[in-house]
Amino acid sequence: MKKREDENIINTDQINTDQINTVNHTDVTHLQKIRKKKQQKRNRMTIIAIIVSTVFFAYLGGIFAPSISFLSEALSSIKIAAMKGDGWPVASGTADVIVAEELAGGAAILDDDDLVIYSSMAKELRRIPHGFADPAISTANTRVCLYNRGGTDLKVESRDRTLFSRTFEKSIFTAKMADNGNLAVATKSQRYLSEITVFDSSFNEIYYCYFADSYPMNISFSNNGKYMAVTMIDVKDGNFGAKVELYNLSNDKKSITIELPNVLPLQMHYISSSKLLIVNDKYSAIYDTKTGQETAKYDYNSKKLLTADFNANNLALAFGSENHTNVTTCVIVDMAMQKLSEIIHPRDARGLMLSSNSLLVLDYSSVTRYKYDGTIKSTEQFETKAEFLIPLPKPLVITSKEILQLD
Repeated sequence: MKKREDENIINTDQINTDQINTVNHTDVTHLQKIRKKKQQKRNRMTIIAIIVSTVFFAYLGGIFAPSISFLSEALSSIKIAAMKGDGWPVASGTADVIVAEELAGGAAILDDDDLVIYSSMAKELRRIPHGFADPAISTANTRVCLYNRGGTDLKVESRDRTLFSRTFEKSIFTAKMADNGNLAVATKSQRYLSEITVFDSSFNEIYYCYFADSYPMNISFSNNGKYMAVTMIDVKDGNFGAKVELYNLSNDKKSITIELPNVLPLQMHYISSSKLLIVNDKYSAIYDTKTGQETAKYDYNSKKLLTADFNANNLALAFGSENHTNVTTCVIVDMAMQKLSEIIHPRDARGLMLSSNSLLVLDYSSVTRYKYDGTIKSTEQFETKAEFLIPLPKPLVITSKEILQLD
């Protein structure tokens, strides 16, 4: 059957356009394939480099174990940095949060069931079930110590694997990670009332302390991990008292004792190897670690301390209202224990973050950033109840709904 002539007529303009589109599409597809192959090659080379490095570290591990351990964790940091998250905020995915701490720019969040680790890019790296009756954590750099307070089990986790695990013979009071990888674990003792075992970054036992009439309550390390302060609760003739024992982990000399009658120590911070800040329930003070002598003091004058935060140069203290009006008075003092500033916040403070020029105050419904003179720099309201503030260059706030990042 003969076709009509107009059916055989083809628009030449359409031919040219279609050909051009086909060519352009072909070129783009070809370029995409080339880019994909190059990316796959880079990924393969990265994986090979990681495998080779891991084997190399394992080979040298017996000789340079402490250094290799940190090199291995640095390698993990590189891998994690390449794992992109969706960014903050994220749904918290945790219920009944017990504590939340900073971990390598991200977060370690502990609840009744799990320890959840997030990267700085908001990617959930690990969810570790613990099954502990009274779980607790201590973080430093890329490591988090997870232990059962009153139980015997303890683990040290990194962002990608378990580094150390031990079941102690006696129940655990407390544990503390140091920035250099040292770990101190306080337990009941077979022959004494209590004891502390200190491990190095490769989990070799390097130091021991034994106590005949005291229970360790809190432990703090200096920045280099060479000095250790231990808050002790004394039991004498049925009476309780507090003291702090100071140790130099590089020798076996007798410890220095700081007596703290009629107060409860809440926080300890090494300002330097020679100065220790102790935040008590009634006052804060600076002590000479060589002699144990008090060198400066700030008295609360019977005000109720709600929370506190320390940076390298200053200390922020939040006090509750005496007439129960939910107003918080925040006082900033320097390391001579001299008051620099007093800021009134209209609600009960749940957390503080002190920087060199501002104070962040968290309450149940908002977070407010103040200048030292009390001027408000910014305020952010939350849709749901705020629980924890994690101090970072861009702080994280955990609410009952999500984890969000502040500007």
